[in-house]
Amino acid sequence: MRRLMVRFNRETRKVYLLRPGFLGGVKAYDWEEVDAILPKNMPNHEGIGGMLVLAVKTEENENPYRDFGVDGAFLGLPSRDYQHLLSFWEYIRRFMEDGADAVPAPKRLRSKWPNPLTSMWTVSRLSLPGGFDLGRSFLWLRLALTPVFVIWGLGHYASLLLSYEGRFPKAIRQASGESELRSWLELLAYNLLPLLYTAVGLWLYYAWRHGLDWRLPLSYLGL
Repeated sequence: MRRLMVRFNRETRKVYLLRPGFLGGVKAYDWEEVDAILPKNMPNHEGIGGMLVLAVKTEENENPYRDFGVDGAFLGLPSRDYQHLLSFWEYIRRFMEDGADAVPAPKRLRSKWPNPLTSMWTVSRLSLPGGFDLGRSFLWLRLALTPVFVIWGLGHYASLLLSYEGRFPKAIRQASGESELRSWLELLAYNLLPLLYTAVGLWLYYAWRHGLDWRLPLSYLGL
């Protein structure tokens, strides 16, 4: 699965988790049961960040020394600022408890399309889950490691192409008012089009390097 997803539904008062089976599978929890874990004491000046963690007490428990189990999920990107994490959680809380009008609309949404340039930027930030993040510092180290980032970024992009964009089960999609037609179109587009435009890009680069006519595949198709 290309990414783990968390969906907040204010109408059903539910929080839905979409994960592979070995990571807990698909779960639905009442909003009132969900709590946030914030690393309040994380230092903001040593390159050590943290992530917002959702946690829920569950009856399922494999620990014989505890009366309850804990399920959870990381949410968002690593942050080097506790106040940023707190604001992130407050945004979610206000949306779920006060409504969409109580929070500003997001200025931009993260793209789901695999992109080699985005992969390069992701790895060059040296930002890892758990939250080691150099931020804007150590520019010289980034420049020195550029060849490593290129190889790492291409591997990151290849891993996105070899994984799939998941989607929630039909019952959750219906509860969220998601269009079934749009869901199917997005599933096909996010899983098939990246392979197509990557193949086209590789062919154009190969044709350019070897002085070939880029329209050669079209002639084979009779176009």
